[in-house]
Amino acid sequence: MRRPFPLETRVRVLALNPTDPHAILAGADSGLFRSDDCGATWEHVSDGLNIWALAPDPSNPDTIFAGTSPSALYRSRNG
Repeated sequence: MRRPFPLETRVRVLALNPTDPHAILAGADSGLFRSDDCGATWEHVSDGLNIWALAPDPSNPDTIFAGTSPSALYRSRNG
């Protein structure tokens, strides 16, 4: 479960894909992580962001909002 999460990583938020129950996003102080197999394996998607909140759009799962610290709001339109 630790890979690819760095040893001191604090996961702050988990978000499920509204149309794929196997897809999970994890927001952490070391970036964004994604799993497509219910958390068995993880991919480090983005680095350098301290993610505190994640919100997939329930009507369009390819749109995801991420709130970070320091305060900023990001939007992804490609899942």
